[in-house]
Amino acid sequence: MRLIISCGEDWHYDLTVPGYDNFVANGIVHHNCGKSIAGAYEAWAHLTGRHRWQPDVRASPGWAMVADLENTYPVVSEKLRQVAPLDLLDSATRYIEGKGWYTNGRRMIRTKRGHTMAFRSGEGSDMSSESGSVGWLWIDEPPVVGKFGGALSRVAVAEGPVWMTFTPINRPVAWLRLRTEGDPKRGILPSEEWVQFRPRLTEADCTLEGGRVIRSAASIARQVAGYSEWERMQRVYGEWEGISDKRRLSAFSEAIVRDDMGWIDGYPLHVGIGIDHGEAIGHQVAVLLLWQEVGGRRRVHVIDEIANEGRTTEADDARAVLAMLARNGLELRHVDRIVGDINSSGKAGAGRSVNGRLTEELNDQAGYPEVLVEVDNAKKGRIDNGVRDLDLAMMRAGLAIHSRCQRLIESCRYWDGTPATESYKHGLDALRYIAGPLVAHDVTSRGSASVEIVA
Repeated sequence: MRLIISCGEDWHYDLTVPGYDNFVANGIVHHNCGKSIAGAYEAWAHLTGRHRWQPDVRASPGWAMVADLENTYPVVSEKLRQVAPLDLLDSATRYIEGKGWYTNGRRMIRTKRGHTMAFRSGEGSDMSSESGSVGWLWIDEPPVVGKFGGALSRVAVAEGPVWMTFTPINRPVAWLRLRTEGDPKRGILPSEEWVQFRPRLTEADCTLEGGRVIRSAASIARQVAGYSEWERMQRVYGEWEGISDKRRLSAFSEAIVRDDMGWIDGYPLHVGIGIDHGEAIGHQVAVLLLWQEVGGRRRVHVIDEIANEGRTTEADDARAVLAMLARNGLELRHVDRIVGDINSSGKAGAGRSVNGRLTEELNDQAGYPEVLVEVDNAKKGRIDNGVRDLDLAMMRAGLAIHSRCQRLIESCRYWDGTPATESYKHGLDALRYIAGPLVAHDVTSRGSASVEIVA
C-alpha cells in the first residue's frame, strides 16, 4: 500500500460473528461491530466530547463497569482500543496487549484535557464506601444488584446518561428486568424509565430501510443452528430469559413450569411448606407445595411462594404464611409438614428458637395448636444430596412448579453454587428443606387432607 486518500465519511453496516471480532475477506481484515463496540464508542464520545450524532455532548469523566476486572477487563479494553481516538489521549495512558488500558499503573484512561475513564467490577461487595460523582456510566454485562445501585448513584448528581450492553446468558437478570420493565402480572411498575433496543437475528431486522436484505433466511438459519438451547432465545430474539448452562439443577427446563396440576383421583393429597429464614429483602422465603404418592413414587407440585420485602418478625412471617395458604383455599390444619432453616443468623438467635417462635405464632394466629415447624439439620453433604434429589425428581417428571412462583423459577434457572448467584439460593433452600426428603422418600406423612385447591 503506497497511498491512502480520504473519501469522507459515510454510513456502513456490519454484523457481529459470535465468538470472533473479525473475519478475513480476500486478504482484507473487516471488523464486525456489535453491542460492546457500540458501547465503547459512546464511552469515548462522552469522555472526549466528540459525538457524531449528539453535538451537545460535553467532555466529562465517567465509569465503565465490566463483569469482572480479572477476566473481562482485557476483553472490554480491546473493544475500546478498536475505536480509540488515540490523538486525544494523555501521554501517560497506554494500551497493553492482553491486559488493557493503564495510566501510571492504574486501570484508567486519561485524555489530554484531564478527563478520566475509570473501570469498576460488576461483582463483589457494594460501592457504598466510594465517593464522588461522574458524568456518565457504561455497564457492559449486568452487575450484581448492589453494584448496580451504587453505580447509578454516582451519575445521579450530574444527571448523566447510563447505557448498558449485554446478552443475558449465564448471568441472573430477573432483578434488572423487574427494575426496568416491572411485572404487570403482579402489578409492579418499573423503578425508572429505560429505552431498550433489541436487534433480533431475523430477516426483517437484517433488512435496510431501502429494502436491501443483508442477511438471508438461509444464512441466519446456519448461524442459529450453532447456538445451544441455553442461549438461543437471548442471542436470536434478544429475550431476557434463558437457562444458565452452569446451573446446579441441570434437569430444569420450561416443561417443569406447569399450572395444570394433573393429580390422579383416588390418591390423597398432602400439603407441605418449606421456609428459609433471613433478614435482607428477599431472604425470608417460604414455598407451598402439594404431593401425592402414586405407584411408590412421589409427585411434588410447588403451587405458591412468598418472600419478605423488608425486615420481619416471626409474627409477620406467620401472617404471610397463613395468607399464602388462604389464597390457595387452604388452612393451617391442612398442612402435613413445615420445615424451617436452622441457620437463621441474626434473625432471632438459634435456629430452634426461630422455628419455635414461628410455631407459636402460626398456632396462635390460626387457633390450631398442633402444627410444628421442624428444623432442617442437613450438613454439607446432605445439602448437595438434596440438590441432586431435586434434580433427579425434575428428570423423572416428579417435580413441577407453578408459573406464579417466579422467584423459585429464577433460582432454578440461574443458581450455580457460586457467590455471584447466592441471592438466588434462598428459594431453592426453602424448596430443598421440604421437598428434598419427599422425593428421596425420607419422610412419612402424618395423614391426608381433603382440600380444594385454588389454581
